[in-house]
Amino acid sequence: MSDLAAKHAVPSVSAVKLKAALLGLASYGTFTLADATVKLQSGAYALAQVTLMLEISAAVILLAIAAASGRVKSVVPRQPGFTYLRALLLAIETALIYYAFANIPMPEAYVIAFMSPILVAVMSYLVFKERLTPIAWAGVVLGFIGVIVALRPGAGAFTAGHLAAIGSACLFSVTLLMVKKAHPDESDTALAIAPALLLAIGAGAYLAYSGEWKPLTLPAAATFFAGGAAIVGGSMFLVRAFRLGEPSLVAPTQYSQIVWGTLISYLLFNTGIDAYTIAGAAIIIVSGLLVLK
Repeated sequence: MSDLAAKHAVPSVSAVKLKAALLGLASYGTFTLADATVKLQSGAYALAQVTLMLEISAAVILLAIAAASGRVKSVVPRQPGFTYLRALLLAIETALIYYAFANIPMPEAYVIAFMSPILVAVMSYLVFKERLTPIAWAGVVLGFIGVIVALRPGAGAFTAGHLAAIGSACLFSVTLLMVKKAHPDESDTALAIAPALLLAIGAGAYLAYSGEWKPLTLPAAATFFAGGAAIVGGSMFLVRAFRLGEPSLVAPTQYSQIVWGTLISYLLFNTGIDAYTIAGAAIIIVSGLLVLK
């Protein structure tokens, strides 16, 4: 094969990086729509029912896609132990962030979630012995300062919703690192459907115990289905992005959520964003870029 033919046959490194970054942006933008569904419906339905309906919708959509493409077997993981361990962690993370979205403003939840890229870098150092430069360590410190600025301890109540968002950020960071360790032949569909199934089972069991189920209206059912579709899109985009690009490239795309989250909060819930939250978010974004250099 000539050099010219090889150039056209294999995507360039820059093209792959660009695709990974765009997939990351698409993922977090799509996830924001699912997050808005949680916020929108948590006032009318129990959080467990919201979770159940979203995750069942996501699982059904994923199964339909696999069946339509003739790849039903792709939903069965090649590494069941690894895949379902990651799924369990991601299911707990999702339950925590859903609780946060239901109880605190979306921009505040996103600011705390912005700790994830910083935590990914720290965990990479501790677990995989990846070297952090002095600038990166300065970014770690700066990131926690940003969280303090945004949340202003003592200025307002630190609620269970804030604590849930912190727990979510920690678990999400672990699951992101696990994507890079997944078997190369493990399908994106298996990685996406496993947490949806676990969440649906857990939420369904809780609803059966608590008796909090309420009949669905048609608009609510349609909203849940749309939210499930957003979960599918976000999950598939994110898995593919982290498989194509390095965490240092993809992780900062999470910062785009502050724009989408603030816009949706204003349009749907008439919730603004104060100067402290903006300042804290800006500091965390800068710190994340320093850490991931």
